[in-house]
Amino acid sequence: ATPLRRSPASPISLSPPMSFSLTGVDDEATQRCFAHIHDRVRATLVRGEPVTVAGGRPVRRTLKLLRALARGHWIVGEEYVAACARNRGVAVDPAPFEEGMLPHVPGAQLSRLSGGGRALAGLTVTLRGATVMPHADLCSLCCEAGARVQYGRPISDAGAVEVHRNQPRARLAEADEQWLLATITSGRPAVADAPALAHRPSTAAALSAPPSSSASVLPPSWRRDEAAARRQTATEPPAAASASRAAAAPAAPAA
Repeated sequence: ATPLRRSPASPISLSPPMSFSLTGVDDEATQRCFAHIHDRVRATLVRGEPVTVAGGRPVRRTLKLLRALARGHWIVGEEYVAACARNRGVAVDPAPFEEGMLPHVPGAQLSRLSGGGRALAGLTVTLRGATVMPHADLCSLCCEAGARVQYGRPISDAGAVEVHRNQPRARLAEADEQWLLATITSGRPAVADAPALAHRPSTAAALSAPPSSSASVLPPSWRRDEAAARRQTATEPPAAASASRAAAAPAAPAA
């Protein structure tokens, strides 16, 4: 993969966290109650700490739930909505409701106490092919969990996802897409001694893109970045440009 420097004008596109959200809840009464109290609860959350209400038994591993775990949000059950409604729409302490979710989402408390952005810290994720989760969603999720993400050329004997430890550099042979999701769900850092990343969407990870031969797997924004890199190469000093052309030129045929 060829690293590309990104300008401040084109930061990584990660959606802002929702302070009070609902995921995996099928009960219509709970959905109506949530819609009725949503704005008031959001305005009265203690210190503005985001809360995600996860429904269903077993709890479905939705993208919204995974992102909440990656960011270290409170994860609570549907009972939290009813408790806030009884409190006239004012947010109540989510701690007791988090305790009730631990049998269903064991990593919820670990992730929150770590502050988020830790599960994949110290790892580089390379996307080489088609994944179950769309590339854009998987990329943003891994960034939020602390990983560095890059795109690479498809390789016949390699999987769609490769994961490497940054220091010391080593490939994790057992790691694939499902391993990434399971690690985020567990709440335990994959690399225990990795430093936590500053949780800023525009600088959550350094991203890379492959050469143009792999452009078919890239979203348009990545292809634009690749074109910008080629323009930057065109401005290299003459000596460096001559060396690059010499390396790329085909060998002369034998006499």
